[in-house]
Amino acid sequence: MDKKGFVYLTLFIWSQFYSVAHAGDKWAIILSGGYDLKNNHYRYYKNTVEMFSALREAGIKRDKITTLYADGETKGVDTTKANPWTLYFTKSEIDTPASLVGDSYRDIKQSATRQGISATFDDLAKKVKDGDHLVFFVTDHGSKYDGITLWNGESYSVSDLESQLAKLPSGVSVHLATNICYGGQLLRLTKNNVCVVTNTDDQKVTYSNPNDDPFATGLASGLKNRTNKTNGGVRFIDAFQSGKSNDLSSNGTHLTSVDYFIENQRLNISPQDCIACQCQNISPLERLQREIAEISEHLSKVTDKRKPYYEKYLKDRITKLSGSLDSYRNRYSNYVRGNYQKELDRLKGQWEALSERDKQRLRPYYTGLAEKLRAEDEYQRKKLDDAEGDHKRALAELKFLRYASPSQLEQYYNIRKCLEYEI
Repeated sequence: MDKKGFVYLTLFIWSQFYSVAHAGDKWAIILSGGYDLKNNHYRYYKNTVEMFSALREAGIKRDKITTLYADGETKGVDTTKANPWTLYFTKSEIDTPASLVGDSYRDIKQSATRQGISATFDDLAKKVKDGDHLVFFVTDHGSKYDGITLWNGESYSVSDLESQLAKLPSGVSVHLATNICYGGQLLRLTKNNVCVVTNTDDQKVTYSNPNDDPFATGLASGLKNRTNKTNGGVRFIDAFQSGKSNDLSSNGTHLTSVDYFIENQRLNISPQDCIACQCQNISPLERLQREIAEISEHLSKVTDKRKPYYEKYLKDRITKLSGSLDSYRNRYSNYVRGNYQKELDRLKGQWEALSERDKQRLRPYYTGLAEKLRAEDEYQRKKLDDAEGDHKRALAELKFLRYASPSQLEQYYNIRKCLEYEI
């Protein structure tokens, strides 16, 4: 190799090193308060362990994960575990170890208290730099009026958390996942560099059995699912979708910062601009196709820098939306036809035709079939709620893309890129 070739090779290697070195370090915070011993259910500890394991598998170094759990102490009971063999009526108090992987290392570094949170962010602010990413997972009780519930009955409002995030450099991206009742209130933290995914909106209580939490488990599983990875990581939004798919308790209210942002934007819409709005006697699919054409035309006029991204995203979104519409219609039509009620009525007719002797003998069998049908009916109801919620939010997003101003589109782009960060 001649001298000139050597120089070019050296410059190329250094440019690759520079791009990797400045891609940003990854940090994480796991927060779980539990309120007190009685209310700190075992599922919160399980969620903490699963998320810690998922973050480690995603490549975040152990010393860059700060876990705030209950009292933060290494000794003393702090968690209540229910016994499934007694239908959760009997419980035992346990002392959770400081290590989350069973060795001597102390992973639980702070108590989940106001003081612990403040100390964590004070320390983190000294270490992070512009371009870094913080994954923040909250699994806890939530209050409609007081935000996150912490240890010893303390609480932490959205404004409290906002003041802590303000300690970080403005170039740090924060990816926050909530798993609390009324979790949607944390969507108010949404900014260009702060994106949030939630297990429910700001009006709903969520329910799980004391030892297991489907959304948190699905979220952690999504981070571990390396089949989702694109350029070496799993996208934050894909992990959220995994949690959502695993959880039917929120009845279609799993939300992201994009949903919150779009809902709070005012759009300049005039009737003469909306061709599809004037077409009342066309099929939903044809109307959707006309809306797509309008959106494509609008985006081509207002943006050049982001055009390749929007074209790709729009194509993917429309494909998914069309599938969502078909799925929605199928589920809805199956439900309104009353298939499950008809089956239940048929079962009832069979039961009434039995003799008293056969009823005594077959009662457990028919009771089991009836319960199975009711459970399936409830499952389909919740799937229907999810499909309907997805459908409405997707249409709202397409409407936004059609009428948003250039500045609104730029904000939308930044939030979506935050959600698409590869952990």
